[in-house]
Amino acid sequence: VYADPLRHGADAVAVARRLAARGGAAPAEAVLVDALADPGARRMLADARRREGRHAEAWDLLAPLLARPHAPPDLLLAAARLAEHGLRDPARALACTQRLIAIAPAD
Repeated sequence: VYADPLRHGADAVAVARRLAARGGAAPAEAVLVDALADPGARRMLADARRREGRHAEAWDLLAPLLARPHAPPDLLLAAARLAEHGLRDPARALACTQRLIAIAPAD
C-alpha cells in the first residue's frame, strides 16, 4: 500500500502523514504529487512548500482550490496569510480576506 497508495484506494494524505512521521519526507511528497486531484493532498503539499519557503509554488498548488466558488474558510485564511507574509502581495491577501468575510462575517 505504501509503495502505490492510489492503486490500492488508500487515503493519500494519511499515507503521506505516516511516511513523513517516519522521516520519509521524499516518499511522502511523492505520494502527494501523485494525488494532486485530492484537495487534501494538494493542501498538504502546498503547506510543505510554504514551510520550505517556496511560497510561489505553494500558491500555485492552492490556486485551483481557491478558484472554486465555495472555498472553505480555513483555506481562504491560509491563502491570505501566504499571500501577505510569503508572497508579499497585499492585494491577493485582501481578496482572500474579503471572500472570507463574505462567507464568515464576524459576530
